[in-house]
Amino acid sequence: MNRKTIEGFPGAEFENDGASGTVKGKKGRRSVILPLILSVIGAIAIWLYVIASNNTCSAIPVTVNGNEQLMSSNYTVSSVEPASVDVVLRGKKDVVSQIISDKSMITAYIDVFGKPEDSEDSYLFASTDEIKEGEYTVDVQFSLPDGVSCSTKSVTVTIARSYSKTFKKEDFKVSFKNYSVSEEYVLSEETVKEESLTVSGDETTVSSIAKIGLNVDWQSEITGDVDAVVTPVAYDDFGGEIDSTFLHFEPETLNVCVSVNKVKTFSLVLKTADNDTGAYTLSRETVQLVGPTMTIDSIGSEIVLNADQDLLAEPTIRESYEFDASRFSSAVMIRQGEEYVKSTTVRVGRTERMRSVMLSIPSAVWKVIAPENLEYEFYVDQITVMAEYMPRDKETSLAADDLLVLVDMSGKSVDVQSVQPIVTVLSSERFGYVRLEVSELPVIFHEKKTEPETQTEAEKGNE
Repeated sequence: MNRKTIEGFPGAEFENDGASGTVKGKKGRRSVILPLILSVIGAIAIWLYVIASNNTCSAIPVTVNGNEQLMSSNYTVSSVEPASVDVVLRGKKDVVSQIISDKSMITAYIDVFGKPEDSEDSYLFASTDEIKEGEYTVDVQFSLPDGVSCSTKSVTVTIARSYSKTFKKEDFKVSFKNYSVSEEYVLSEETVKEESLTVSGDETTVSSIAKIGLNVDWQSEITGDVDAVVTPVAYDDFGGEIDSTFLHFEPETLNVCVSVNKVKTFSLVLKTADNDTGAYTLSRETVQLVGPTMTIDSIGSEIVLNADQDLLAEPTIRESYEFDASRFSSAVMIRQGEEYVKSTTVRVGRTERMRSVMLSIPSAVWKVIAPENLEYEFYVDQITVMAEYMPRDKETSLAADDLLVLVDMSGKSVDVQSVQPIVTVLSSERFGYVRLEVSELPVIFHEKKTEPETQTEAEKGNE
């Protein structure tokens, strides 16, 4: 009988008796079977791992039942670690797959208070237990569809003393997101109906709150006043959002109102007694008003500057007019119209005779009233006057000689660095209207130096 070694099976030989052969191990049959068993176990382990991986539902948030009742005893849940859990689901494949894709089908929670029939590991306190601060380990409970189960999980719950802090309106910050405002509207005043908000939780978290954010998520274009019910958000000193999972807000929501004003541009019109509008010019042809939509829409497309007869009853008599915000209020009949007018002044003048000129007046012709006990020195030797005027006739023009410059420095002190010159028009009867602008005059003051008195010969002899 021939014997041959078998490759891959050390210590084994093959006995060739012609038609067939048998494998005989020098070390026994176990040396052949053991690797086969290990291979099967490894394959089963890999198969179980793949099944578990495919059936794992991850990051399920753990909620707490009963914290409100706990806070009534002046205690609160301050943290749950971990805040979410991963579980392996067991059940029909299609149901498990549906749960993994839609996590709303599974709920993870813990109970602060348990019932006598509940397992002791499924809650923190029985109704007869004394509540104390500290860390507690408790099993997570799961709500699942029928026929589905999952692996067990436990979390560590920290119980702390409850602490409350009240925030006033000045601590609220209103902001908008996911909204748009067309060019004809602008956000105006923000108001919160509630006067205060009380936040309760563990002292460390509540004490770190600096501001209460009221974030209005509008999700559309704003075209009118906004009334929104907003859930408050806590922020720290650096503007970071504080986790409010275990914070209690009283009230739970706040009512925010944001008034929206309308912006509209109106044409300005001047109506004269003789309807000769071409004889006058306006320094601006339009004005932009901002106000409540109903008020702005109630105004026509034009604003008549002299609608109030007290403003411009007879424009052929006077030569120039100025209208400020309060006069616009009268013109458009809006209460507190000053709040609605962005551009406040419109000047009116006769078109054919209104002129402007820049005049330089040297210091030699200034009339100066000097202070009694101070010396002075001007930094410039001339001043520039911007003049807008309307002569009585076409041949008349305004020159530097027609102006009187008065520099009154009486009563000034050494710490004064400038004075305002007073410029008036000589022969003002030649002009129907004159408007002058002049900048302040830079000046430096010094204390006057006094000379020591000289002794007389008689005074020296007496000495």
